[in-house]
Amino acid sequence: MAIAFSLTPDGIGAVYTSSDVLTGQDLLDADARLQSGLKRNPELRYVLVDHRAIPDQQIDTESLKDLARETQASLERVPEGLVAVVAPSDVLFGLTRIWAALAENPRLHTLVTRSYDEATSWLGQELARMELPFRLGD
Repeated sequence: MAIAFSLTPDGIGAVYTSSDVLTGQDLLDADARLQSGLKRNPELRYVLVDHRAIPDQQIDTESLKDLARETQASLERVPEGLVAVVAPSDVLFGLTRIWAALAENPRLHTLVTRSYDEATSWLGQELARMELPFRLGD
């Protein structure tokens, strides 16, 4: 499995960490885990996706379109959602920006960045605006 998934201790966040060659199917499988997490934790408000450790990607445009559709569907369950994606490579950064454009929705706020620190800082600021805490771990 190229993507590990965990919920934050407070249940309002999910963290994905990639560690192998990333495929479109990996992204769709990770999204299925997120959908399951939303059913168990309807208070889920943010996702941090960390792709710093992947050596390569093999993502097709159809998978991106499918993922964007699933993202749109998940927004029916939350009043507002945040997604921060750390995508250090040029190709992955571009593909993630395409997903963000396809998934665009007034209730979805996204950040695509090459920096983990920038992603966590942005999430902290956005959650403060929403008057929610930000805790990635214990």
